[in-house]
Amino acid sequence: MVTIREIAETAGVSIATVSRVLSNSDYPVSQGTRSLIIKVASDMGYSPNRAARSLRTERSSLIGVILDNFTSNWSPIIIRGIQDVLHKNGYFSLVVNIPWETHSQADVVQDLRGLSVEGFMFVETWHPVSERLNMLNNKPYVFVHRLFHQSDPFSVIPDEAYNSALAVQHLLDLGHQRIAYIAGPEDY
Repeated sequence: MVTIREIAETAGVSIATVSRVLSNSDYPVSQGTRSLIIKVASDMGYSPNRAARSLRTERSSLIGVILDNFTSNWSPIIIRGIQDVLHKNGYFSLVVNIPWETHSQADVVQDLRGLSVEGFMFVETWHPVSERLNMLNNKPYVFVHRLFHQSDPFSVIPDEAYNSALAVQHLLDLGHQRIAYIAGPEDY
């Protein structure tokens, strides 16, 4: 792994100057020196050490994404959207699938906290809610595709009532008259 010390030696500048350029510091560095450092870093294949940066800044840029069933029809689509938005905003996701029968969600949350995630996203999960919120240590969280009636955790959900109305209207437009409705759990 290429270090900023090696870049500084190759470019003939100080380590502090390389650090300032590569971290986009506001500290004034001439455009020529800046261009040289960026070229040398690129030529040497430099990649920032995110673990070191995380220790220095106390920010990991990691979001823990937890789901119960990666094989559902919607989970891969939702995960892809989450990853796209996180990446555009400088974050990375750690996606963990927790089948009910094999792992404790508390253990997974504990493991993710140990990796210094900055927040949690629970995607289409059905584990008990009270178990989750107590172990997050005030980290930001959001539930995706799960509605709560009893409490008010942060949730992002599709407009199921509107979508159902569209589906029923489509069936009526096709001439169907006997339409059945099968509901899932009330807290879905």
